[in-house]
Amino acid sequence: MADKPLKAFKRRVRQLTRRSGGRSMAEVAERLRVYVLGWKAYGWHKLQGSSRSWRSGCVTGCA
Repeated sequence: MADKPLKAFKRRVRQLTRRSGGRSMAEVAERLRVYVLGWKAYGWHKLQGSSRSWRSGCVTGCA
């Protein structure tokens, strides 16, 4: 997986899960769920070519 998209993904997850912001845990979880599902549906398959790595839990370019 390319470094730039992975860094962007991690940066966005950190933004969504920041402790400041006055959001409930349920709100944070819902926003994170929407982002991760969107990433899985679009970004991950574009970069990996398949969903095999996603299903195995590998996020750092495992073989």
